[in-house]
Amino acid sequence: MSTISVTQLYEQLTKGVGKETAENLCSYINGKIKEELEDQTKILSTKEDISGLKLDIEQLRAATKEDVAGLKLDIEQLRMTTKGDVASLKMDIEQLRMTTKVDIASLKMDIEQLRIATKLDIEHLRAATKEDMAAVLIKMSENKAETMRWMFIFWVGQVAATFGLLMMFLKR
Repeated sequence: MSTISVTQLYEQLTKGVGKETAENLCSYINGKIKEELEDQTKILSTKEDISGLKLDIEQLRAATKEDVAGLKLDIEQLRMTTKGDVASLKMDIEQLRMTTKVDIASLKMDIEQLRIATKLDIEHLRAATKEDMAAVLIKMSENKAETMRWMFIFWVGQVAATFGLLMMFLKR
């Protein structure tokens, strides 16, 4: 398809449809082309638009790099802080473990001392109980002897009284 100019189109149309119609048709086509060109120009990006976008993209890239660098620094600081916290916790746990060992050893010694003291107390109680039981047995035997003495005196008195009553009834 070959390209023709507006003048060539006008000349060819003049022959077929007349001068006035050819002029109107060419004006209409020119107007349509101008409208279409303006519409396309509005849609298309200009070099200035592209340059502005490139500048915006570059600024965004630089800001993103700064943010990433800041984040890396924050992450490194957090890692170091966490490392220090973990080391501190390990030391605290080790101190607790050692303190617990000492406390357990101390408790074992206290328990052993209490066990020995309890054994001694039980032995003292056994000895005291034996002494008390011996004293009670002695006291019981003393009471038994005294009770026998009183019983003897009572029965002698009873026999004498019965004998006296019997004699009194027999004399009469």
